[in-house]
Amino acid sequence: MKNLFKLSVAALCALFVFSACEPEDVPGDGPNTDDPSVEVPTPGPDDPTDDPTDDPTDDPTDDPTDDPTDDPADDPTDEPGNPDALSVDYFQGFYYGDYYEIGNGNVGFALISGSVEYDDWGDVAGGTGSIVYFDLQIPLADDPDHAVIPVGTYTMDDAESYALNTWSAVDSYYTSVVDGEVLYEYGGITSGTVTVAEVAGGYKVTAEFMMGEEEYVYEYTGPALLVNSSEEGEYSNLSSDIDVNDLTKASMFCVGDIMGDELTESWVISLGDDQYDLLTDWGLGNSVLLYFNLEPGEEGVPAGTYSKFLDIMEIDEMEPNTLLGGISMYGMYLGCYYTNPSLTYEASLKSGSVTVGVDGDVYSISGTLYDGHGNAVAFEYEGEVERMTYEEYAVKSASSLKGGVKNPKQFKK
Repeated sequence: MKNLFKLSVAALCALFVFSACEPEDVPGDGPNTDDPSVEVPTPGPDDPTDDPTDDPTDDPTDDPTDDPTDDPADDPTDEPGNPDALSVDYFQGFYYGDYYEIGNGNVGFALISGSVEYDDWGDVAGGTGSIVYFDLQIPLADDPDHAVIPVGTYTMDDAESYALNTWSAVDSYYTSVVDGEVLYEYGGITSGTVTVAEVAGGYKVTAEFMMGEEEYVYEYTGPALLVNSSEEGEYSNLSSDIDVNDLTKASMFCVGDIMGDELTESWVISLGDDQYDLLTDWGLGNSVLLYFNLEPGEEGVPAGTYSKFLDIMEIDEMEPNTLLGGISMYGMYLGCYYTNPSLTYEASLKSGSVTVGVDGDVYSISGTLYDGHGNAVAFEYEGEVERMTYEEYAVKSASSLKGGVKNPKQFKK
């Protein structure tokens, strides 16, 4: 990471434009686990959908499933669900490694319902929805890219001890917004439990908590993979190849000389499915983000095959006709990435090739790119590409951000 501070102001602005945590306003739409456009990985030895209790690095004495206070009769997998629970639109989770430097793994996850809009500074700016965010302590994961939340019941820790199998009252919060009016913003949760269980299609997460005298129950069922936000790993939670064949829209714009060395200008192509919003670069379904480094003065990404990748954290200068490998800073994207929030997938793409064809106003864009574990993301798109200027794009996206949490730990450390 020796060249972190070589990024120019333009690059940092680009990071804040491509937010990992600014979802499209799709009230009522839950995770689409039956999406035929995505191959759902078959569980294997290294698959994050494997039983997290089988992790050989876990200390059996610390396993929350061994909590003697748990009543087997209360196992949420054996119940139809709480009819009074608020339905959650989607799950968003991050693994931070040993964030508190006490030997535990730290997880932050949010259960998000409806849509909360934010301005460019992360302040609530509108919308109607709610977010409950929990700060959990789990056994330290050997593989930060495929960390999982072990099943069991987690209890509140209000003493900032950050003990295993607890969630921190200080670092958890509840936010509620109705028609742009903030009812609670980062309010304190006074008591409660979080229960995680394995079910068909992923996990069931039940949060029962109190805000003063008010009781709340949030219930989510679906994929619950975590995004690696530690300082180690390949920043991909994929465990198999992905075939993306439902891309229906695209945009292209230039973000300028992001290295400040006057050797290249970087152009971005965003590809998304029907759920994708080109202005915010976010959607609950499939999306592929591509960064091309081109000769200064180009008026768009020209036809050709691009197969050389640069790691901006390691290079001393940029090189034309290359692709930029994906990195995540402060919860924002820079470089080539694949995401599908409904399936809780995220992958930094670091090698492979992309072929661009141009026939008048019609582009054909296809490729097979690989994450750091060798998992392939194959994709193709044919159609028009909406052209935007960077300034126009930034203004529009800043006024229309919608979403959940903005990877809060990465702003704190």
